Amino acid sequence: MPSWFIGIQTLMTFALVCEFLLLGLIPMAAKQGRNTRIHSITCCVAAFQVACLAASVATFGIMVGEDRTWMPRFDLNKMGWSFAFAVVAGFLSVFELIAISVYTLTIKYENLPKEDDFPQPMPNMMPMVPKV
Repeated sequence: MPSWFIGIQTLMTFALVCEFLLLGLIPMAAKQGRNTRIHSITCCVAAFQVACLAASVATFGIMVGEDRTWMPRFDLNKMGWSFAFAVVAGFLSVFELIAISVYTLTIKYENLPKEDDFPQPMPNMMPMVPKV
């Protein structure tokens, strides 16, 4: 096996592990509500998963046309339905990352202190005239 193909297998394995992690993290993040730490962790895992998936699909798409000797009977080998499913999974993962990021930013924005949360300063008073 060429080194680029082993790299693609590794990246796809990382993406699959991250997807299984997200299957547990997303419901946990939805249940936590205002806890922004779990939302940030979920965003980071989703971003890593999208990066691994995008890099592996792009590398495979480029290298399969460049190096045709890595499979026997390369004249009969074509990109099939599994590559198309990987591309579709990449698009859906990008949508997932956008949705999780927007939800996380919304939660963080709602947790910011508002003007009503700060104590209001006393109104300016006229200086007192000393009694003589």
